[in-house]
Amino acid sequence: MKKVEKNTEIKIWKGEISVYYIYTSGVAGEKFFQSLKEGKLIASKCPECGKRYIPPRIYCEECLCDIEDYFEVPKSGIVESWSEVYLTSDENYLEKPSLIALVKIDGTDGKLILNALEGVEIGDRVEIVFEEKRVGSMRDIKGVRKI
Repeated sequence: MKKVEKNTEIKIWKGEISVYYIYTSGVAGEKFFQSLKEGKLIASKCPECGKRYIPPRIYCEECLCDIEDYFEVPKSGIVESWSEVYLTSDENYLEKPSLIALVKIDGTDGKLILNALEGVEIGDRVEIVFEEKRVGSMRDIKGVRKI
């Protein structure tokens, strides 16, 4: 077998490359999903610039500071945008279109895209409705309804 001196000498790779990986939610994600299981929302706050993240982060995207402060936030917010969805995530048509809303969560600088359980307009105040049985995932949030 000839030793490759330059990457331009490689034209085709025949065979398979075995790749194994596990994607985890990380420290902040784990805390966030555990809070959802408990019917709560948590965020994280940068100690330097004060930015409040939801979902929480372990470092600030603005000043790159480590974040260790997590706190509960209200289950409410303001609709900043909304849309009708006609396709599932795997591009199958829905029987009936569903509504989604981009909601700026109170007490944070962050937003979540959530199902709208009823018609909403930009500027509407909404509250988050949780499923009765929760497992620690985004599906624990049933959606939002007007306050």
